[in-house]
Amino acid sequence: KSVETNYQPQPKEKHERRETMGKQSRKKKQRRASATSSPSTADLLRAIYDHVPNIKCKGLCHPTCASIPVQHVEYAHIVVNGLVEIDENHILGVQGGKHIILGDASKGGVCPMLKDKRCSIHDLRPLICRIYGVAEGLACEFGCKSEGMITRKEVDLLMDELEQINKEVLDE
Repeated sequence: KSVETNYQPQPKEKHERRETMGKQSRKKKQRRASATSSPSTADLLRAIYDHVPNIKCKGLCHPTCASIPVQHVEYAHIVVNGLVEIDENHILGVQGGKHIILGDASKGGVCPMLKDKRCSIHDLRPLICRIYGVAEGLACEFGCKSEGMITRKEVDLLMDELEQINKEVLDE
């Protein structure tokens, strides 16, 4: 069963208005959405993440934590707020110019945020990690129970909104 998320994508007309905004107004909005330390970026990410149901993790899924694609804005959010050290072995590449691929090259691509078989940035984890176990077709194979499920369409809407935030931040 699907959980009611109350998530609504921005109306098309809002996107169209955004395209016609004056450059000065657009720059002000983008400055507020800066990925480095701006609370507004954290708030925008939290608004997306809050639409994903929680899951009671048993801590058995660590073997599935491999390399992950993250948006630049999520990567910056993790680095700035997670106080984690990322070195060149942790960035496996960039996919399509949009996603940074995180994985520990020295450990066969395992997620570099995995410490002692647990996620060391659980509260900051990217959207792709949050949907595991709660999205249609991605049920937890280890029997962890979620507070609800989200549909593939809801996942797509959340991913689209995240990509829009990422684009606005990168366009600064």
